[in-house]
Amino acid sequence: MKRLILIGIVFLTGCGLSSQEYEPEVEDVSAESSSIENEDVKDVIPTERTVDTGPNYPWQHFATNLITEYQTEGEIVYLFSDAEALERDLIEDASRDDEGNEQLAQRKEKSVKGFAIYLDQFINEVSQHIDNEAYFNKLREVEQALLTADYQSVIDLVNEAKQIRESN
Repeated sequence: MKRLILIGIVFLTGCGLSSQEYEPEVEDVSAESSSIENEDVKDVIPTERTVDTGPNYPWQHFATNLITEYQTEGEIVYLFSDAEALERDLIEDASRDDEGNEQLAQRKEKSVKGFAIYLDQFINEVSQHIDNEAYFNKLREVEQALLTADYQSVIDLVNEAKQIRESN
């Protein structure tokens, strides 16, 4: 009986020590990770998301507030490889014909303003890893054109941004 109690005490003590040893390792890894992020952020280009969008892109799968929450938690939502599809969808949305239909015009305006938020989220996340200031500045111009519902400018500016991205 004494042996059983002794084995139980040793086992419980061992379990207690192993969990104490584990916590500092986790803290050390995260501290190391954050110092890497601060030093060479543009050297590490994410190629995989840490959130599941299924077969869709983030702007097709998540509401903007959920993406903001994920980004705040450090999740990788957007990838630079999303740029081509984002540009295509921006042009498609801005090109949608709504003439003569007030309801469609209102829906389009709401849609492009939502796209401005997605675009802002994309720029803020991806520009940390990609060294192409001219491209992201052009996307900021697209964002402003979206907010003012200047659809022809959206199309023209997206095409300019696309040329900049493809030339680098």
